[in-house]
Amino acid sequence: ASLGEAMRICEESPGLGADILVFSDTEMEHATTRALYLDSRIKPVLHHVRDLEIVKSDNSLSKLPLIIKLNTGMNRLGLT
Repeated sequence: ASLGEAMRICEESPGLGADILVFSDTEMEHATTRALYLDSRIKPVLHHVRDLEIVKSDNSLSKLPLIIKLNTGMNRLGLT
């Protein structure tokens, strides 16, 4: 669910060949966190407009896969 949990999975499973998706607490506002996403198999799932704006404005993230959570009616997380 969180970036911290994803980092722990990476540390404890160095040979893991799959991407890990972070669904909450993506911490996109921090430049060091954004660099972590680029240098690992951890990928953020964007569900706030502000995070999408950060990704759009940071040219270093142009190769980052864009994974967006949409609000499908439960009104918990997701872009409308």
